Amino acid sequence: MSKQAETIQQLTDRINALEAICFDLLTLRYNNVSQAQVKFDDYRVKYTQEAIDKREAEAREKMLKESLRAATAEFKERVEAQYWSLVFMDSKAQEKALSDIWSTAIDGLELPKNAKQPTYSVSAPTEDQLMSRKSELESIIGSINEGYCHDLIKHCEKSLTNATTGLEREAKAQVAKLRKDDKLTESEREQQIKETEALYNAKIRQSINDNKRQISSAKTELNRLKQSREELSKVKKALAELLMQ
Repeated sequence: MSKQAETIQQLTDRINALEAICFDLLTLRYNNVSQAQVKFDDYRVKYTQEAIDKREAEAREKMLKESLRAATAEFKERVEAQYWSLVFMDSKAQEKALSDIWSTAIDGLELPKNAKQPTYSVSAPTEDQLMSRKSELESIIGSINEGYCHDLIKHCEKSLTNATTGLEREAKAQVAKLRKDDKLTESEREQQIKETEALYNAKIRQSINDNKRQISSAKTELNRLKQSREELSKVKKALAELLMQ
């Protein structure tokens, strides 16, 4: 017997043994040879490689369809959220923006091979929509104190330098005082110097972070103000054109 034939025979013997074991277990489980045979035959049909491949293909197809549904829902949600940005774009810019939104929605997802970006038409705003948006923008603009934002930025930018310099100077003074303190042992002196330097380094970092945070917040508000003013101008223009019709 060749090596290949011997291997095939060994595998056949093992399969026969496994089938016998399975049948015996099913017989014990159902306490009936006929029921055991029905269940055993059912397993043999369900667990052919073809059947397994089919189930895996169906599960994958379902997963891909669910991913597509999720991506489509997110796409529509993002488009609706960005309506007032999209509506004032020309067709080319609008097309690119929609493409970017779709790319963001499908990022990291596996989709069916034939999946395409959903078609979406950005409808022109109605008079009621324009009036409502105009009120929203005017409320946003009225809530932002432009002068305060500019003053805060200047103050914090100045504090980034002044506060740091002041704290460094204060730290050096404290360290110098500790070095002259004869009541401390050398180890105590070095330990307190180390703790003092660490304390002031933490204060400097905190001061820098606080000032940067306030600058960032003020700049965000100014940018929001700028965008709101620009959009308000477009809304007023669109409203005037609509009322003239």
